[in-house]
Amino acid sequence: GHRVGLTVTVNDLNGNDSVSVALQKKAGSGPGEVVFQDGATDLEKLILGSDRNKAAPTAGALVIEVICTGNKAAEPTVLEVPFTCRLLGDLDGNGGAEPTDMSLLINKLNGTDTSGFHAYAFDLDKNGGAEPTDLSILINILNGML
Repeated sequence: GHRVGLTVTVNDLNGNDSVSVALQKKAGSGPGEVVFQDGATDLEKLILGSDRNKAAPTAGALVIEVICTGNKAAEPTVLEVPFTCRLLGDLDGNGGAEPTDMSLLINKLNGTDTSGFHAYAFDLDKNGGAEPTDLSILINILNGML
């Protein structure tokens, strides 16, 4: 599924000594379930989406509400962070995985300039970069195995 790291930066404590951060999916935004996990610090969170499901795609617009609460302030600050979630294998962001995505990944592996596309789109196995195992995953997606 989708995985995003979110880091909150607090510029003004507004009289507080500390701030806690909580996340929630905005009601009515995006299909699928979202799970939140703590990150390396109190101001870092991981956003984990549903696994790939051909019967019930989890792509589309998603809004996460970031709730910052000070240890002294009565009212929390709520910010909305919009995301666009793509299906795994949809490297070019046009709605689905197809042979043009395969061509794009091969170009990336061959060192062709792919600066117009987000680097994370190529990392299908989420291990930090594009390599032949990502191509294997994409082939399985195109063959209907994932």
